[in-house]
Amino acid sequence: MPKTVSAFNYTVFEREGLGWYYQYSAGENKRSSMLSVAKLVKRMGLAEEYPKLKNKKMCERIVVLAYERGFIKVNLGAGGNLAEYLMDYWDFDGIRIRRLNKRRPGAVSENYANIMQGYVKNHIVPRLKRGMTVEDVTPKFVRDMSNKLIDAGGMANATVDKIMVAFTKPLRDAWKDDLIHENPTKLLERMDTKPEKLRGILTRSELQKVLVVLRAKATEHTYLAVLLAAATGMRLGEIRALSRDDITVVNEQDSILTVSKSWSVYGGEKSTKGKKVRYVPCPTWLAEKLLALGRLNSYGTTAVFWSIKDAKGNPPVSSSYLRESFYKYLYDVLEEGAGLKAGTTVDDPDAVAKGIKDKDGKTPQIRKGELLRRERNISFHSFRHFFNTEAQALGADTDKLRLTVGHESKDMTDNYTHAEKRLDMVKPIADISHLIVGEAEIIEDSEEPTECKRLQEKE
Repeated sequence: MPKTVSAFNYTVFEREGLGWYYQYSAGENKRSSMLSVAKLVKRMGLAEEYPKLKNKKMCERIVVLAYERGFIKVNLGAGGNLAEYLMDYWDFDGIRIRRLNKRRPGAVSENYANIMQGYVKNHIVPRLKRGMTVEDVTPKFVRDMSNKLIDAGGMANATVDKIMVAFTKPLRDAWKDDLIHENPTKLLERMDTKPEKLRGILTRSELQKVLVVLRAKATEHTYLAVLLAAATGMRLGEIRALSRDDITVVNEQDSILTVSKSWSVYGGEKSTKGKKVRYVPCPTWLAEKLLALGRLNSYGTTAVFWSIKDAKGNPPVSSSYLRESFYKYLYDVLEEGAGLKAGTTVDDPDAVAKGIKDKDGKTPQIRKGELLRRERNISFHSFRHFFNTEAQALGADTDKLRLTVGHESKDMTDNYTHAEKRLDMVKPIADISHLIVGEAEIIEDSEEPTECKRLQEKE
């Protein structure tokens, strides 16, 4: 039975140079945005019947027909609180994600859901109007939200883009589910998410100096994590998730690491970024030191980089500990490289800009090495870039390099391929790993083999 149009309040009008548009009442004192009649014709599948919109009367007939056939829904019942809707959407234990992961196991990880929920809580909710509902959202409001995030400053384009995904993905689904009247993202402009500053890397000489300092002063956790990152290009989360079962000693020179998992702050153990298993060559002397560290694990697990402090659930050593410990010793090398005494401090430029003083009325100090690190954009993740850069400079085969740093290969992911065969496939990369950390290998070989000793520094 056709729907009655007596309560359907709408207007049709022509926009100069743009064609025919319509608007309709969406409740008390609310109207939809201006919508294209031509797009409505296409959506209804009537392009052959109405190849050209000739006049207002024809357009009115089309709008009424669309209403009668259910293409225009006035009463959507989307009066729910917007902030609650957004938070519920990204709730890992909520019905939406549970259903999605049931259909496609692993589609949304707990870590990802928590990150997106954090973006909503910290950046979107504080900027919402009090009591705002889902149906209050308009394309202009979404565009204005993006502009507010940009104007706030202090965030890279890539971060703003991620925050907007956390905001707009639920809204697009609300539109598809007929909770709001139009696509809320249609006015959004694309952002260039390429980093404004290229990731900086250490020189090979700087790496060797850092390794010397780490070996003398840092814990075995930090020293071996840096060695492994430089020698293989593994991500920090993958290093933290490494277990003794993942290490296969093939011969006296080379071993193979199975990289199939990562460790995140919220989700714990998860699949790697590309959700693919890969096999990474590693010098055997380093593999044996990793196994030695793993054998000191008193938690009853096979984790190599076990937590230095007692923690619930036996997680691995924290990423912040490894990162900050590496930075602390990196400062010495960067400061000396700049002709400064190790330990040099200067006024914190952020504190200066904000006029911040300590309790004695003095400007807070910061290591000069930290400023040098920021200027060069060096982070723990830089070791992944370092490995790729060094490997290519040393003549690595591009395809073989891709296999070891995270791209899928049917041969390499074959569960029945033995470690020896896997090593044969990437032997040139294995040789390059030896070259990259060669000086560290010479120092290790010159001493008597011992179990790990440098475990004194707490997280």
